[in-house]
Amino acid sequence: MNQQTDKFLSTGMKQYKQATAVMISFCEEMEKRLQELILSRPSDKWRPFAPSSEALVKTRKTWKEHPELSARIHGKLNSTNLSIVIAINWWEESHSDYPFYQIWLDPTDNYVASMKKFVWNQKVTFFSGYTKGIRLDPDETDFNLERDLGILLDELVRFLDANTA
Repeated sequence: MNQQTDKFLSTGMKQYKQATAVMISFCEEMEKRLQELILSRPSDKWRPFAPSSEALVKTRKTWKEHPELSARIHGKLNSTNLSIVIAINWWEESHSDYPFYQIWLDPTDNYVASMKKFVWNQKVTFFSGYTKGIRLDPDETDFNLERDLGILLDELVRFLDANTA
């Protein structure tokens, strides 16, 4: 047995209930914040995309090493069904321990080539990892979810506007 590991596990077991409560609370508060952010976005700031329902916000725990908080917004772009997926993510593609913010479209294939060529502003870049879309790496010293996801959504809307005219 490794003494350092035993000490780590012993300390964790003494704080198990509190640690679990903190993690649950963190996920619930982030889900609530993301839902509020999406619901408070004025309808004219979504155009040309027209959301058809409330966002489906959830924490996905498929991979415990890489929990993902995401929101799926169903709607229409012109007369075509489209979903916008917003994710707060950490994968091997992260540059630090801090998560990055990502948006992809579903279906994706119709937009990837245009997204690669588009000139993105404000720290937004095309991203091709597990999914293909756009991403923003936020400033770790300045947490402002509303501002940063607003930048990402504004860039997406600018892209959709330029590519659906």
